[in-house]
Amino acid sequence: MAVVSNSFSSDYHLNANKNQLGRKSCYTLSRYYFDSHFSIHSCEAFYETWIKNSCQGYADMVFTAEKANEPIGFIACHLIKASFEGKIGLIGVHHQARGCGVGYGLIDHSLHWFAQQGVEMLRVVTQGRNIQALRLYQQFNFVSESVKLWYHKWMVLN
Repeated sequence: MAVVSNSFSSDYHLNANKNQLGRKSCYTLSRYYFDSHFSIHSCEAFYETWIKNSCQGYADMVFTAEKANEPIGFIACHLIKASFEGKIGLIGVHHQARGCGVGYGLIDHSLHWFAQQGVEMLRVVTQGRNIQALRLYQQFNFVSESVKLWYHKWMVLN
């Protein structure tokens, strides 16, 4: 596995990232997949757009993990310059590459990058049901800052 920096000038890398990593297999624990008002197609399109936007400048840095020149993981890094803070905006690992250290490698690589940028505090948000992600962040000594429950109700007009 190789970790590659923000080198998305070619359509190949961008399209490969968008099509492979935006698919349901990376984000099935997202709250959107658990909401029956969102179709699987809508969820996939949402994450494909998020990844595409991150690669096109929404994120300050994007790293991908690749195997045989195919993206198998992705992490979007954001800087909050006024406060020397950073955040991991989105991370995903292809379902076939899980449990192989891809997420660990991406986070480790991003931590070095954040440190080089002078970041003093790093934050990430994840779903409470995503036990794998929680354990991964704990391996890097992330600690819970807060727990939030989000409720919503779809209003049906008759």
